[in-house]
Amino acid sequence: MLLRLFLQSLILVAIIGSIHCLPGWHRRSTELMYGHYGPGSHCEVNGDLIAHSHTFVDPTMSKCLQYQCIFGTSFIISEACEDGSHQCHAVGDEWEEKCVTYTCTKTTIDGYNYFQPIVRNAKCQGAEGSCHEPGDLFSYRLHGRLLHNCKCNITDNSILYRCI
Repeated sequence: MLLRLFLQSLILVAIIGSIHCLPGWHRRSTELMYGHYGPGSHCEVNGDLIAHSHTFVDPTMSKCLQYQCIFGTSFIISEACEDGSHQCHAVGDEWEEKCVTYTCTKTTIDGYNYFQPIVRNAKCQGAEGSCHEPGDLFSYRLHGRLLHNCKCNITDNSILYRCI
């Protein structure tokens, strides 16, 4: 079972500078630190020791990337995108926030994995939270003030509102 998990984890391995193996220790330190697993069975993450087989989240990364320490090497066991409310979404999943639909994507550049929400569809959000197409007339709340006869325009990176 452990060998199968180890082999499956090899597929998901990522090299991250802040996560690395500890060098071997002398016998007394080995007994104190590693128990029966031996030298190299712990992982060091930002100065903290992670025991063999334990799962963890690197505090310098997204909470949606979970790792497991296997005999001194850290493997990604769960990879996902984090949304605006800090919820995790698996690669390929779609979700909606404030009338914008996102898809979680994974891109590998120079051996590093990047997890990013990509906008798939965007609509305008009215005062009551309902979604509207560009060109529709609706009410919009700006700085606590309710405005009527509003329209929106959607560009690549933003949604612009205009009220008459």
